[in-house]
Amino acid sequence: MKNIFFSSKWFLWCLPLFFIFEVFSFIANDNNILGNTLFILIVLITFGLSLYRLPLGLMIAFSELTIGSQGHLFNLIVANQEIGIRLGIFCAIILAWCVGLVRFRRTNIFSVFNFKWFLILGFVVLWSLIFGLIRHNGLINIYSDFNAWLFFLYLGPAVDGLTSKDTLKPLISVISAGIAWTVLKSMGLLYYFSHNFSAIKPVYRWVRDTGIGEITLLSGSFYRIFFQSHIYTGIGFFIILSLLFLINSQLRPTKSNLLPYIAIIALTAVSILNLSRSNWVGLLLTGFIFLIIFLYLNKHKIKRGAGLIINLMGILIVSVAALLAVIYFPWPNLPAINPSEMLKDRINLNESAVSSRWSQLPNLAKSLTTHPVIGSGFGSTVTYTSLDPRVLEKNPTGEYTTYAFEWGYLDIILKIGLFGLFIYLGLLISIGKKTWSLIRTSTQDNAWLLYGFLLGLIFLSTVHAFSPYLNHPLGIGYIIFLTAVLQLFSQSPTEKTHQKSS
Repeated sequence: MKNIFFSSKWFLWCLPLFFIFEVFSFIANDNNILGNTLFILIVLITFGLSLYRLPLGLMIAFSELTIGSQGHLFNLIVANQEIGIRLGIFCAIILAWCVGLVRFRRTNIFSVFNFKWFLILGFVVLWSLIFGLIRHNGLINIYSDFNAWLFFLYLGPAVDGLTSKDTLKPLISVISAGIAWTVLKSMGLLYYFSHNFSAIKPVYRWVRDTGIGEITLLSGSFYRIFFQSHIYTGIGFFIILSLLFLINSQLRPTKSNLLPYIAIIALTAVSILNLSRSNWVGLLLTGFIFLIIFLYLNKHKIKRGAGLIINLMGILIVSVAALLAVIYFPWPNLPAINPSEMLKDRINLNESAVSSRWSQLPNLAKSLTTHPVIGSGFGSTVTYTSLDPRVLEKNPTGEYTTYAFEWGYLDIILKIGLFGLFIYLGLLISIGKKTWSLIRTSTQDNAWLLYGFLLGLIFLSTVHAFSPYLNHPLGIGYIIFLTAVLQLFSQSPTEKTHQKSS
């Protein structure tokens, strides 16, 4: 299966590098001197590589996003304050980009197809920062709320760094390696925890302290492994799905498409393993849109649709079998697990996490009425009663005040108002329209990737309704990446040879 956007060389080199990176992260978690030293070293290397070639800095930034979840694999600890490596990498790349602007006196940012939407959103974000300060929302809350939006500044380095397909190919390969490493790490942690190895506590503390994810015991020896960066496995799922079924006519595994089949089985397995209801809703709704596109491209042939459903069911079955193989691997011991009880407990809508999410809703909705159009500014808080055990441990009444909410779109309305949400949605729609326009005029080699990117955007936007990503570096990073790719594609000569599958 021909893939002009993927380099196996970059992919294979990155996997051991990610492993080494996380081994050092694990060691440095209990050693502040080593952690500070590695933090400074990584930032300096990122700055130097970005000065030399900006795309190299982008590879570091996006690889960290795919494997780092909350951006704290390494921390700089100064006066008991932690600065995450994601922020350090961001500052290094932005500084290198600014040096380049002074040096070369040119940038492509003003020619971006949807620059006006970014510009207006920038003014909205700036106003929300000022309004939060005016309303005395609390400096710590304002900073913690606002800093994620700074990642929109990556637009400049992204569009100036991605100037040719030669720069896009290694970047996609590095991101793919990051997603693959996330899959391997998820399965590895499932095996490690389900088999009760002796050093569980240090590994758990490392996962917790670095914000990589959540490891939760659900039933017997079964652990839920959830990373925020699993959002990229969902996006990757639809990209591979598009490669397998939207462009190519084959609906069965062959020698030429074996690797994509293995990839989608692995991505499906992790999507099951993380037991994220938000991600599941996103997968189902986006999957329905994928099915509509598939039937449209195949001229509504029922036989082809049935073949697709059979394929997807087969992928699901093999994915579950892969998870069970990891869980019940007989060495060094055979864990006692009841998967049906585990799944029933997770789906139970009375579970504390679900109840806490719904507990937010009345008070959050009421707070929206204070400044519905312009928002209440960054750092705005809402108090509600939570059933989360971690909250109850600190406060038996369950009363909890926070500036961060699970309801992503309501969070945006609270902070930047309905006007800000309208501008953000306008930005997303402009990206969707541009993607669809390029699909209609692209070659077949480009079309599957663009379909995957579009479905990935829909998936991200759907998940955001229940888990905030569009106001988080993980979601913003994808928006910036996709904008830069579309800008590159729109400047490249295209040929209208994308044919519907028969």
